[in-house]
Amino acid sequence: MLREKIEVYIPVDNATWDQMCKIGRTFQVKRRQVFSSPGEIFDRMLYLEKGIARCYLIQDGEEKTIYFFTEGNFTVDFRSYITDEPSALFFEAIEDCTFFSLPKKELMAVYATRPAFFQFDLAMTRQEYLRLSERMIQFYQDDLETRYLKLLNVQPELFQRIPQHYIASYLGVKPQSLSRIKAQALARKV
Repeated sequence: MLREKIEVYIPVDNATWDQMCKIGRTFQVKRRQVFSSPGEIFDRMLYLEKGIARCYLIQDGEEKTIYFFTEGNFTVDFRSYITDEPSALFFEAIEDCTFFSLPKKELMAVYATRPAFFQFDLAMTRQEYLRLSERMIQFYQDDLETRYLKLLNVQPELFQRIPQHYIASYLGVKPQSLSRIKAQALARKV
């Protein structure tokens, strides 16, 4: 899956792929296990092969879900990864997860020998910027019901696989408010 994702942006020859496989490693994380905590530098790219994870922070004693990561996507704190500064986020497996980890130092060595990989890095950085920018705009521009409906339309599988209190946190509300919005949206459909 990872090779196909990279090849959307750049061709990957077998020698380069072999090099990537040598520097990377696969590892599992159990459901509800935190695999990165605030204060740690995110010095690796994690490609999520199986499962769902989330990143969150704690504000005023409450967990605030920032983002969900699903299969076929990178799970990384790009701010920490790019700046080499400690992350402010927790990363937790919502389901049992399998990751392919690419350490930044070794990945940069691949980039040095295969400059085309910078195109992939640039594309991933752009994609992350656009995703976070869109999320921020939606959070301030859209009302709760609109945010809920957009999430339901774009990623309906999340509602089957993620506890509702995490979704409520992601939408910026208490679980009771999410239940109310769901009921209102359902009533409008009828």
